[in-house]
Amino acid sequence: MEISQDYIDYIATSNKMDLEGLAKNYEPELSKCELIPVDELEIVSVKVHSECLQADMFLSSKDAGYFTIRYIPLLNHGEALVYYPDLKCYGQAGNSDHCFFFVLRGKKLSDITANTSKLLVGYFEWDEGGEYMMSSEDLKSFPFEAGPSDDGWFITQE
Repeated sequence: MEISQDYIDYIATSNKMDLEGLAKNYEPELSKCELIPVDELEIVSVKVHSECLQADMFLSSKDAGYFTIRYIPLLNHGEALVYYPDLKCYGQAGNSDHCFFFVLRGKKLSDITANTSKLLVGYFEWDEGGEYMMSSEDLKSFPFEAGPSDDGWFITQE
């Protein structure tokens, strides 16, 4: 599995994160959320069209087409915390309604667990997580396939 060693070390001692602030403000079920054990982690691969990234994140590409973004969900609740193996950093991932992707470059899991309300808010309030929004430079790390958006803007691959 392409996961950070600090995740492996952290999960060896605890699968808990303090998500009470986010649970109170956004989704109550977050209070019961746990980190996923390393042996149960799976890579998710999505194709996101450049038009979607332009519309939601204001990221423009010179060519129209799909970026294949791979990430590993780390919480048993949506994609509020993921690991991007291609970028080698933590972040948050969008969904089929919103093409928002956030990167937490240089942040260790201990940094994130110490400040979840600030660092993970982008999943719930994209404009408040704006300073962590993925950039055009980040997109260059993902494979690109030119073409129209006939199949949709956001496609989860099996």
